[in-house]
Amino acid sequence: MELNKKILSAFERINTAMRFSLQKSGNLRNVSPLQAQILFYLLTNKQTSTSKIAEHLCVSKPTISDAVASIMKKKLIKKMDSNDGRSYKVALTNKGIEEVKILSSFETSFLESINKLSDQQKHSTWEALLRLLKSMQEQGLIPMNKMCFTCNHFAQDTFGEKYYCNLMNSKLEDQNLRLNCEEHEST
Repeated sequence: MELNKKILSAFERINTAMRFSLQKSGNLRNVSPLQAQILFYLLTNKQTSTSKIAEHLCVSKPTISDAVASIMKKKLIKKMDSNDGRSYKVALTNKGIEEVKILSSFETSFLESINKLSDQQKHSTWEALLRLLKSMQEQGLIPMNKMCFTCNHFAQDTFGEKYYCNLMNSKLEDQNLRLNCEEHEST
């Protein structure tokens, strides 16, 4: 098997393991994997529209609406005030924040595995993953991420080895490259 296919196969195995672990954790809490993903997304994206959630998770709006309605019944998220009756934003409730903390226990084994990598391996993997995500985004395989590599403020030297953020006016080490930046400005 060629190396590219081996890498793809490894990603598929990691994805399967994470999905299984999330489902197992969610079942114990009466939360579906999709509902858990919505809760995790809202933890880092505070108030957001159901349309943005659907886009981020690559799921249809009706599917997200059903999942959001179910989570609202559990009082894990709340509808935010909106002037537009067709569209609305949702946010985690305090109960929802606590639920996310409990659900995130599924990450422990994965984080322990990552921790076994050397610092150099972690940095190389992080940078490679960001470049892969950028490429997948450019091909339309995944929705837009607010990462440094796709930001108007991002710069790098001619060798592509040193990174700089013009907004913060500072050099960026690879571990400081962001995947979801609030100040992101699309190129």
